Amino acid sequence: MQGFSINTDIYLASVLLLISICSSLGLGAVVLHSNAGRRAHRVFAVLMLNLALWGMGVFCIIHCPTEAWAAFAIHATFIVACFLPANFLWFVSEFPRRRSAHLRTTLVVLYLAGIALAGLSFTSGYLKHVTISANQPPIAAYGPVFNAYPVLVLVAMGATLYDLLAKLRRARGIERRQVQYVLVGIFACTGAATATNVVAPVLGLTSTEIYGPCFVVIMAGFFTYAMVRYHLLDVWILFSRATVYGIVMVFVTVAFMGSVSLVHWISLSYSVQGSLLSSALASVLVVFLAQPLKERAQLVLDRLLLHRHYDAAMLIERVTRRSAALVQLDSVLDGAARELANAMGATRVWFLLADEDEEALLEESYSLPAERSLGLTLDERLALYRVLDASHQSCVPLDRDAHRGGTSEQLLVQPALRARRAVMLVPLRGGSGIAGALVLGEKDTHDMYDQDDVRVFRAVAGPLATAIENARLYERLEKLNIRLERIMGGMRAGVVAVDGAGKVTTVNGEAQVLLGPVRPGDPMERLDPKLSALLHETLEGRRGISDVESVITTPEDEKIPVAMSSSYLATGGDESVGAMVLIFNMTQIKLLESSVQRADRLTSIGTMAAGMAHEIKNPLQSIKTFTQLLQKRYDDPDFRKTFSEVVPPEVQRIDDIVTQLLDFARPKPTQFEPQNLHAIISDVLALVANQLSKADIDLVLRLPEESPPVKGDNHQLKQVFLNLFLNAIEAMQGRESRRLHVRVTYGFGRVGIAGRTDVVESPCVRVTVTDTGCGIPPADLPQLFNPFFTTKADGSGLGLSVVHKIVEEHGGEINVTSEQGVGTTFFVVLPLAGSTAPQEAVR
Repeated sequence: MQGFSINTDIYLASVLLLISICSSLGLGAVVLHSNAGRRAHRVFAVLMLNLALWGMGVFCIIHCPTEAWAAFAIHATFIVACFLPANFLWFVSEFPRRRSAHLRTTLVVLYLAGIALAGLSFTSGYLKHVTISANQPPIAAYGPVFNAYPVLVLVAMGATLYDLLAKLRRARGIERRQVQYVLVGIFACTGAATATNVVAPVLGLTSTEIYGPCFVVIMAGFFTYAMVRYHLLDVWILFSRATVYGIVMVFVTVAFMGSVSLVHWISLSYSVQGSLLSSALASVLVVFLAQPLKERAQLVLDRLLLHRHYDAAMLIERVTRRSAALVQLDSVLDGAARELANAMGATRVWFLLADEDEEALLEESYSLPAERSLGLTLDERLALYRVLDASHQSCVPLDRDAHRGGTSEQLLVQPALRARRAVMLVPLRGGSGIAGALVLGEKDTHDMYDQDDVRVFRAVAGPLATAIENARLYERLEKLNIRLERIMGGMRAGVVAVDGAGKVTTVNGEAQVLLGPVRPGDPMERLDPKLSALLHETLEGRRGISDVESVITTPEDEKIPVAMSSSYLATGGDESVGAMVLIFNMTQIKLLESSVQRADRLTSIGTMAAGMAHEIKNPLQSIKTFTQLLQKRYDDPDFRKTFSEVVPPEVQRIDDIVTQLLDFARPKPTQFEPQNLHAIISDVLALVANQLSKADIDLVLRLPEESPPVKGDNHQLKQVFLNLFLNAIEAMQGRESRRLHVRVTYGFGRVGIAGRTDVVESPCVRVTVTDTGCGIPPADLPQLFNPFFTTKADGSGLGLSVVHKIVEEHGGEINVTSEQGVGTTFFVVLPLAGSTAPQEAVR
């Protein structure tokens, strides 16, 4: 049985040594492959090769068949081991990324000491003798040279600890965590290896040497994990989690045993069967108390061991709730930054948001502290946006080298951010893509952000992006509202909008000047009755109504002429959202129109006066002749009789002409009432009769027997036809055929009704005025009724625009057709005052 035990120990040692040899070579290859360009990785590969050779030597020692071979293997293994302290210190001096210049002398001393010990290893001062027993590892008796090796190890360990502790004080982020892992590996494994391979042989326990390489390989595993992995688990987290689960297990055990004991006591006292009851009671205790106990214990241990003073779940809830509740972008960014900084100890926080004007560009929008801006260049911000857009990571660590597989953007951005002491980049992706990025500086403890911190970043990134997009949308809407208010405030027209229920939603300053104090929320019935009726008709008819002229009485009882146009407001789905009315103060326009009409009237009077001069001159000549003969022939009865027959009619004729001219020239207030259109046309033709005669123009007048009244202003209607007749007379000057054809017809026609946008079938009169003049060029026809447009060298361009305006105000329409060299025809259609008319279609 004893022999079997010894063979088993040798077998176990052999297996462990082979595993340690392969592990050393494998770990060295992994680290070298991960980043062969870093000096620390290459030195680590050398150290792992040294450890593998050491393990091979020990493996050979325990399997040597003779004492001579065993002595040779021990000497060779010692030579390899002599360089382990120096190689170990060399690795530490290069780790994690900065060479420790102050260790250069110590390294030289260690390498020289190792060479010296290696040279002395073949003397009797190192190995006295070796004894091999059956089924046992070789037992060596060491000399004084071997006792110098622990000194070499202690010097290397002392220099190592001094350098690592100094680096721990200076290191930040991942480098700090890497140094922590190396220290843990050294303290946990080097002590055990030193005990088995240094202290034990000194004390005469040589059989423990075979386990030394195994402990060193475990330490090398710590080193490899620290060098290859980025998300390093905090060693205190591991201890914290184990402690928590231990507490929970103890609680579950105690709860179960306590409930069983309690039920057992009850069952003995009261003769109750309690197996099912005890299980149920234990389950209830575990379900209701285990999870709260675990959470509370975890929080306490995190605070004691990890110095974490925040609850991750509560922090996520606070950031999410606060971001969702705020609408101002600055408040959203500031609140989130301060919550994260206070909870995690971040010394700096930056927000870079997607530029709203430039595509694929980030702009720095917030920094905490405010004076610590990132100051990235334009190229760096463009590259950062592309990195975020291409990355699928929820968090991008910045204190990790982008040495392999990194894009040109990553190679540009990562060093730029690291130079500004940024260590974590959190993309903020919203519904519309990249909303921005959260960049965090190092912690005030100089530690790296752990997995719990990263989980917080992942959890708040989405709600933060949504809050930023909502805040920016609110900001745009606010700017749009301010812009709209400024536009409406600067408008010369009044604006009133109501919702579908008839409540006022918008009213600008000009509307309040016209309507008095109107506030959002007032019912539209409080508005001016004409305005309220227009809004009601717009909502009912679901269509806009244009150019409704009316008179509004202000709160000061001032009557103001206005023109109103309404619009029906609906969504894309044709759902009603209300109506809007634009109110234009027409006071100045009416004054201008009066001035224009007066100027046009004066022009027409001048034209008529030139024609009437001959009409007045003829009777004046007769009166003059009789007046000259009066003194000489006064006693002649025949002369007096002729005088009394001729002179009074001629004077009356002059008086009639002057009266007609004065009636037309004298301005009168506009008054709409039923008018006899036949009489109006006849009167105007009488005014221009002399011009027609003088120009040798044939007049063809066709008037029906019946003359239904037209509702309008007598003076304005005369001005319409006077302008048309005078234009026709002027257009026929110098033409061979000169004929003015005026025709009046009655019937039903499609005419406009004042205040409405549509046309209706209504009883109307149509006046056609045709001349045989020179005609109008086709290109000029669309502009014919525009103010100040004229084809005459001395024309004012007001006549036809006044005609058009007057006809529109009477609810009618005017059209024109013309052919150059043939003539021009104007069509004037006016609605009748009554509802009856001859049943002859208007043609």
